[in-house]
Amino acid sequence: MSHFQLFLLLAGTHFLALLSPGPDFFLVLRTSTRFGSRAGVLTSAGIALANALYVVCALSGVALMQRVPLLLEAIRWLGCGYLAWLGWRILRSSNSAPLYEGVTALPPPGGSVFMAGLLSGLLNPKNALFYFSLLSVATPRDTPLAWRLLYGVWMVSVVFGWDALLALGVGNSTMRRCLLRQLALVEKVLGCVFLVIAGGMLATGVAGK
Repeated sequence: MSHFQLFLLLAGTHFLALLSPGPDFFLVLRTSTRFGSRAGVLTSAGIALANALYVVCALSGVALMQRVPLLLEAIRWLGCGYLAWLGWRILRSSNSAPLYEGVTALPPPGGSVFMAGLLSGLLNPKNALFYFSLLSVATPRDTPLAWRLLYGVWMVSVVFGWDALLALGVGNSTMRRCLLRQLALVEKVLGCVFLVIAGGMLATGVAGK
């Protein structure tokens, strides 16, 4: 298989995985609804940076996930805790969410949404396993560094582009106005989604022991 064919295979696998909604998707959805497109794009940038950090680790050959299983376990538990806390916090905010008439009622929180995206990406064990599997295991050892870098840059760019597109779509004035009218319901649903994902991650980890 040529390097270009491998690139197409990895890019296709990565994009199909990206289409499956996960914590990052729902975080961007919620942030864009509550705070607008700019905040959603900042969250997307944090998620992309987290993906980039995992790509760098995978490309550098630091296969800690294989050598130190407890590291992945720690990420799993931290991820469960973070998602459960995030879900609980969203549910709390939904109880007092007013009905907004305009689309500029809430100012974007800036760096806080970027950090939320970064933590969401870093504390998702699926991200760690995915990049280490694709770039350290599935990629032949004789693959030139330039091609490995291309794989990584492409994946991080697609992650940011996909999430930013979601943020821009949800955060536009018309869509956001509709969602803000049902903000309490939207946040209740998203809060429950985060709790369900956290519970699923926890159950998977316990069942795997």
